[in-house]
Amino acid sequence: MEQALSHGLADTAVAAASFLRTRWRAACLRTRADVEAHQKRRIAAWLAGPVARVKAFRKQTPCRLGDMPITDKASVMARLEDYNALGLSAPEIAAMMARREHPPRHLVGASTGTSGNRSWYVISLAERQLWLGAILAKTLPRFPFETARVAVALPVEAPLYAAADRGRLLSLRFFDLGDGLDTLPRRMAAYGPDTLIAPPSTLRYLAHFPDLLRPKRVFSGAEVLDPIDHRAIEAAFGVKVREIYMAAEGLLGVSCRFGTMHLAEDAMHFELQKAADGLVSPVITDFSRGVQITARYRMNDLLRLAEMPCACGSPLQAVAEIVGRSDDMFRLPGAAGQVEVAPGAIRNAITGAHASINDFRCVQDGPSLVGLWVDPLAAFQAARAGLAAAFVRAGCRGEIALLEGKPQDGRKLRRVWRRWRET
Repeated sequence: MEQALSHGLADTAVAAASFLRTRWRAACLRTRADVEAHQKRRIAAWLAGPVARVKAFRKQTPCRLGDMPITDKASVMARLEDYNALGLSAPEIAAMMARREHPPRHLVGASTGTSGNRSWYVISLAERQLWLGAILAKTLPRFPFETARVAVALPVEAPLYAAADRGRLLSLRFFDLGDGLDTLPRRMAAYGPDTLIAPPSTLRYLAHFPDLLRPKRVFSGAEVLDPIDHRAIEAAFGVKVREIYMAAEGLLGVSCRFGTMHLAEDAMHFELQKAADGLVSPVITDFSRGVQITARYRMNDLLRLAEMPCACGSPLQAVAEIVGRSDDMFRLPGAAGQVEVAPGAIRNAITGAHASINDFRCVQDGPSLVGLWVDPLAAFQAARAGLAAAFVRAGCRGEIALLEGKPQDGRKLRRVWRRWRET
């Protein structure tokens, strides 16, 4: 009993310290030079400490971040035991999760696995509290002067969010989307949240029940926030929808009070590599966590960077749009060979084709075959014409056919999906 109380008090102290540090950094990091100097100091300490203790880098600890190889999900998951201090492999973590077991003073978890391949991770309880303090500082501007009741709805339970179930000042309840949507509005209403965190498809569903739910704050996460969802959610709840950019690899960004996404460069280093259509793909290094090393890890996300600084004044990189996934770039034939078309260009072409469109799916099912479904069906020809025009602008062609019925969504909503894979 005394030991549990001691651990609880220690965890609370870690979260509080993280909260204060995050707020302090937001005040002190005023310029890009400040951000880069902060990252340089933290990365040097991280390389000499946690990185040197894992098998992947124990024999030859890199002196500079650039000396480390670029990794990705496949390479890390294949040798996960080499990248975490506990030496746990991906199958071992999966087995522990199946048994609902965790290592002492640590937690194991997994991503929702949009592509069917899940990312497994292990964190310490202290790291969970560090995350909690940081996300509270970035999302709840008046906490702890105002209490918060947070409802989180995700496809799978995330151990990170369980950290926030605190009591008097902060209460959090997790709602498993695997239990179905039918009863979700009433279960949430019984809890009475003032803050909602959920995928945009779930928020869109909850928006049909404004009499049951009256949140002060709404955060979208885990899926791409399409403009059609954004507008519908804000209209229903009467509050600005902000985004949380988060993955198994950590907290990557949060929208500020002006609605602009800012990358979490106070805790992560981002190498923004150029992709098609003026987009970038992030290679991330999380220097805030030490149990599982995330170093120069290539994400498959596509971002469009903001062209102008945000009005909030933050020097953290502003992101205009999280466009989608790089493996959902359509690859269609053009005059000089294959042409890539970004998910955002496809999305904008369809939603901009007719004002009545409130939902759609667009799937590449062959080298040039593109399936399209829209709601309402009466807008199909307009959407088809808009999509064909977008392909012409990109210098490619696609055979656009009507999808018979709405495609079945997986764990996450993907309106633009390259189902066809080259052999």
